[in-house]
Amino acid sequence: MPPDPMSGYSGHRMSPSWPFPDMTHVYLSQAIREQVRDGGFNVPVVAAERFATPHQAERILAQGKADLIGLCRPLLCDPDWPNKAKAEKAREIVHCTRATGCLEADSRYEKVTCSRWPEGAVVAPDPFPAEIARPSELLTT
Repeated sequence: MPPDPMSGYSGHRMSPSWPFPDMTHVYLSQAIREQVRDGGFNVPVVAAERFATPHQAERILAQGKADLIGLCRPLLCDPDWPNKAKAEKAREIVHCTRATGCLEADSRYEKVTCSRWPEGAVVAPDPFPAEIARPSELLTT
């Protein structure tokens, strides 16, 4: 078996679980972007991980802390996240609980699903209205 990509310090920092605050890595993208710009380059810099709401993502872009927003687990949970954000329907987004069950399954090379999907689902519902998501006590918005 290949080594677990989630092992060690960097693996856990790559995909932080629920105790970490939202936008936990923005300071890194901001520092990288500043260095890139100071070096005279205009390479886009991506801020990724822990964006719960479109408002958070838009704020980081408006503040110049990143040029792009990367979403991974939020898109696994609700593939319509960007469309709902664009349509100004942020309240309809089904939010990732950050419980890491998907990451654990991935590190075991198993089929990856989301704990927010309806019981037994192997893909996110299409469309995915918030009212059919499984509730979770870990949900933060």
